[in-house]
Amino acid sequence: MKNSSKNTMVIEGVVVPCKWDKKGRITGIAIAGYDETEIPVLMDIKGKEIIPLLHHKIQITGVRVKEMNKIFIRVDSFSRDYE
Repeated sequence: MKNSSKNTMVIEGVVVPCKWDKKGRITGIAIAGYDETEIPVLMDIKGKEIIPLLHHKIQITGVRVKEMNKIFIRVDSFSRDYE
């Protein structure tokens, strides 16, 4: 994870599920970083676009936000093909 300003983050890692509803459907995802951190993704419109990329390596640029006393990344952009 790289911090380019106080709240802006660039994260590289694997998309993993981290929250489910009572029927077992995924309702939350996180990025499992290569440094063994797991950053939850804010599930707004842009965050929901990442769900189809479960278990894929991606790079996210976004802003660190606090919701419900928890830190999330609000996705500004993401890429599956990065180096």
